[in-house]
Amino acid sequence: NLLKYGICQQLMDILPQTVVSLSPGITEILFDLGVGNKIIGRTKFCNYPESASKIETVGGITDASLEKIITLHPEIVITSSMVRKDMVENIEKAGITIICLPERSNVEGVFNTLNILGKIFDKEERLKLYEDLANLEYGFLELPKPDLTIFLYVPYKKVAELRSGRREPADQHEASPLHIRNAEHAYFFGSFTRIHKWFI
Repeated sequence: NLLKYGICQQLMDILPQTVVSLSPGITEILFDLGVGNKIIGRTKFCNYPESASKIETVGGITDASLEKIITLHPEIVITSSMVRKDMVENIEKAGITIICLPERSNVEGVFNTLNILGKIFDKEERLKLYEDLANLEYGFLELPKPDLTIFLYVPYKKVAELRSGRREPADQHEASPLHIRNAEHAYFFGSFTRIHKWFI
C-alpha cells in the first residue's frame, strides 16, 4: 500500500497493529524498535531475540505458507527481497499489504532499513517523511507548488463497482481492495490532507 519493492507506494496513514515478518533480520529490527509484540507470524528462521521463538511460524523464507499467513489476518506483511516474486504477488492478491525491503549486509544498509521500519510504526516519523517529500519537490527540485488542488473523489467501493464492468483486466493495485482503501484514507482523511492543507 505503500510498494512493490520499496516503501513509498504502500505507506499507510494507519499504524499497523498486526504483522507477519518473513525475514529474520527484519524480525530482529522490529524487536529493537519496541514493536515485537505486534508480530503475529514469523519464519522458522526468525529465532532472535529468544522471545521471537514463541511467535507462530508460517514456514521458511522462500517457502512460507500463504494459507497460514491468510489465516493469521495480518494488517501488513514485511519481507526481504529473498522472498519469491510470486509469493509477494499472491499475498497482494489476498488483499494483504506487503512491504518488500532489500537485503542489507552492511551497517549503512541496516540503518536504512531501521529508518524505513521506524516510519511505518511511528506516526511522527511518517509525518516527517511526508514533509521531507514535499520539501524535496517544492524546495530542492523547485517544482511549481499548486495554488489549488482539485480531486475527483470516487469512494473505493464505487471504484470496484465501476471496474467490474471494464473489459481490461485490473492491474495489481486496482485488484486489491485493501490498497485502494488505504490510498483513499491516506490522501483524503490522513496525513496528506493535513500537510498540504487540502480542504475536503
